[in-house]
Amino acid sequence: HYYLRGRAWEGDIQVMLLDKDDRERSSHEIASAVRDLLAPVAMDLGARIAVVEMPPGPPVLQTVVAELYGPDAETRRQVAADLTQMFEQVPDIVDVDNYMSEPHDRWRFLVDTEKATRRGITVDAINRNLAMAMGGYELGDVKRGRVLEPVDIVVELPLSLRASTSALGHLPLAAADGGMVPLAELGWFEKVPEDPIIYHTDLRPMEYVVGEMAGRLGAPIYGMLGVGDLLEDYRTPDAVTLVGTLTGPPPDEGMSSFEWTGEWTVTYETFRDLGLAFAAALVLIYILLVIEFENFLIPATVMLPIPLTVIGIVPGHWLLDAEFTATSMIGFIALAGIEVRNSILFVDFAKNEMHRGLEIEEAVLRAGQTRMRPIWVTDLTMMAGATAILFDPIFEGMAISLLFGAITSVTLTMLTLPLRCIAARNAFYEKQVEGKDEAEPTPTPAGTAAPRGAQSPRFGSP
Repeated sequence: HYYLRGRAWEGDIQVMLLDKDDRERSSHEIASAVRDLLAPVAMDLGARIAVVEMPPGPPVLQTVVAELYGPDAETRRQVAADLTQMFEQVPDIVDVDNYMSEPHDRWRFLVDTEKATRRGITVDAINRNLAMAMGGYELGDVKRGRVLEPVDIVVELPLSLRASTSALGHLPLAAADGGMVPLAELGWFEKVPEDPIIYHTDLRPMEYVVGEMAGRLGAPIYGMLGVGDLLEDYRTPDAVTLVGTLTGPPPDEGMSSFEWTGEWTVTYETFRDLGLAFAAALVLIYILLVIEFENFLIPATVMLPIPLTVIGIVPGHWLLDAEFTATSMIGFIALAGIEVRNSILFVDFAKNEMHRGLEIEEAVLRAGQTRMRPIWVTDLTMMAGATAILFDPIFEGMAISLLFGAITSVTLTMLTLPLRCIAARNAFYEKQVEGKDEAEPTPTPAGTAAPRGAQSPRFGSP
């Protein structure tokens, strides 16, 4: 929403950086350095600045946003001012601001309708000519080949004339008889206080208090927790203890309240949806494995590598100083499916070896010898692909999850999965006995020798 900031007291400076391969620092490091240089200057001048990185991330108003509601405008604005001061006291919150305008006056031109009607000049004509003089009239845009954004042609008087009401009084307007009438003969200028801006969300009046996160802990939740600590001893003018809601607007009870929005809303909704999707995927995987193995314990053994991936994902983000983002969660979910496939290869091979008459211990050893190479080849191929996006600012989290999660998961799986299979031997032997009963041959008549070479299968002790 920064492109909407076009009021007289707002300014915008856009700095284009060199390509990332032509500079030593990342764009985020440069933005942080610029903020450190500009913040003291803005503080000395009584101004507020916001250093914005493009693209800034999710399409939100700002990183940390508090939407403040109240019983009336005066209470709401007082609480917003107090909350702004609390934002400034939290160390990791920078670029603190609110959307309340400072009290100021404006000039308004009052039309003498009797004189204007007598000269054949409408109020719309007066407003249109004043807007043109003040720079609010667009004649069109510049026609010059292909451009990404149109360049408007705007007509306006010089600043020295626009800033003087007496000079604007000489602005000529065409009368009905063809003559020119100065603006001063059709009315007069009057200074009046500017009405404050009223923002609404779902038809409820509210105020915005915003800020950005900087420092090591850049997630908005840490700034929100810091503000929450300061709110414990605060009472609003209507004697209410402020507590910000996290998952929706507060109820309209006619008292001061606020909602945390901004990047928190995007983060919460993203991880909530991904968490539900992950839970649904685990349930579906388990159901499919139960159908495949016709057992409830063996599928739990197959899904053992899924929690083992966390042992590598969390330290991997810590080692590379990366944040756990939504793409990290996507990589976690994808890795779970890959590791379950590897586990199926191992368990299914061990089960088949047991059906051939091997003991459970020997079957899992043979499964490890046979399946270790294809499992590692599969994961190494995936890890090589993840390395290609390891330094991408968006997909870095996914690459870390796929890379470090696979390293620890495969290593620990090849150690713990055989032990888990041995511990669940009853499930394997039960399945094996069922298969034997189904394939039991026709009994040999009494007194008849069994065919040469017939051998009863070997079973271990359950």
